[in-house]
Amino acid sequence: MLETTDVKELITILLFRKGLSMRKLVKKMNEAGYPEMTIGGFSKMLKTKSIKFTKVQEILDFLGYGLKVVEKPEQKMQ
Repeated sequence: MLETTDVKELITILLFRKGLSMRKLVKKMNEAGYPEMTIGGFSKMLKTKSIKFTKVQEILDFLGYGLKVVEKPEQKMQ
């Protein structure tokens, strides 16, 4: 399980694990019928941290990953 709060880092690690570059990911997702995206637009979304949650979900789905939300251990609430 990966624990990071940086979406760019997360996607980069997952792409590395799958042996894909960002360019190849964009090309393959476009070919597979996912909503059209360009490498420039994708790169800009990651750099400016303006990527939408739905886009992250699409990428995770395409790469064969899912998103799991887990409750943190008990913390004191003030």
